[in-house]
Amino acid sequence: MGLFDEIKRSLEEAINEAQRNTPAPRRKPQPQRPSRPQQRIPQQPAPVPFEDDLETAQSRDHQQRVAQRQQQIRQDAQQELREKEEARRKELARKEQAAQRARAQEAARQRKIAEQQQLNAQSHRLKSDNLRELLRDPGQFKQAVILTELLGKPMAKRDPRARRAW
Repeated sequence: MGLFDEIKRSLEEAINEAQRNTPAPRRKPQPQRPSRPQQRIPQQPAPVPFEDDLETAQSRDHQQRVAQRQQQIRQDAQQELREKEEARRKELARKEQAAQRARAQEAARQRKIAEQQQLNAQSHRLKSDNLRELLRDPGQFKQAVILTELLGKPMAKRDPRARRAW
């Protein structure tokens, strides 16, 4: 049984113990077979200190460049988010101003209509008063009848009940 098998068995026991919440019975470790004599792995020559310093300096420079690039990417993303938020705020403000202008125009139109209706009512009263004054004179009355005949609808198009029988 090799070292790997021993580790595997101990891990399985630990898993079983954890699942059952009871300690597993301990087995006596089996005596290990004598291992093979270790082969000597040829070691790499120790790096020259200058080369090692150069590699770490290059690695450090590379890490700094990577960190700076990541920082730049974060800043760009934050700037883009700020610009989008600002554009959204401006769009909302523009829509609100357009809505206010539309409300103001509608209110002005309503005021104008109300004023026009009031003026029409007043002018109707004035016209009827003026007509009474004009029609008191018999000559003016005759002239009014003639103008009505000339400027009004033709007899055929008038309401039959409203036609005058002369």
